[in-house]
Amino acid sequence: MNTNGQTFLHKLSRELVEEHSSLRIETLNILWMIRNRRLAKGISDAGWGELVRQLEYKGKWYGCQVVKVDQWYPSSKTCSNCGYVIEGKLGLETRQWLCPQCGSEHDRDINAARNLKKQTTVGTTGSKASGVHVRPERTMNHQARTMKLEAPQLAAE
Repeated sequence: MNTNGQTFLHKLSRELVEEHSSLRIETLNILWMIRNRRLAKGISDAGWGELVRQLEYKGKWYGCQVVKVDQWYPSSKTCSNCGYVIEGKLGLETRQWLCPQCGSEHDRDINAARNLKKQTTVGTTGSKASGVHVRPERTMNHQARTMKLEAPQLAAE
């Protein structure tokens, strides 16, 4: 990664951990994802592993809880309204979908972010049911931020 990319990641990670009390990120198998020739360059250039590393250590410095959610949790395929899970594969080309159970229309990324937040909220509210360690309350009022890192969308040729 070049110097401009490193600088961008440092600025982004610092901004995220300073402005938010918690971040949720989905662990992804980057090595498996770069096998797709159309996505390989974009994924490799993004520096996702470096961003996660920076978020983790800066999160400790600034008191921001960085929670990793398992890559196999079906965050994109689960209806954030009723909990229905789509059977089978939901391809990257599918950006919106309609829940057959409750009729909610979902944007893939927004829906996944809502599900990631729900997946980890139990641990951050004081219950240790999910195994997430809860840190003491902060004096400043910060909003929680949810991130789902996905492969960038490339235009079809």
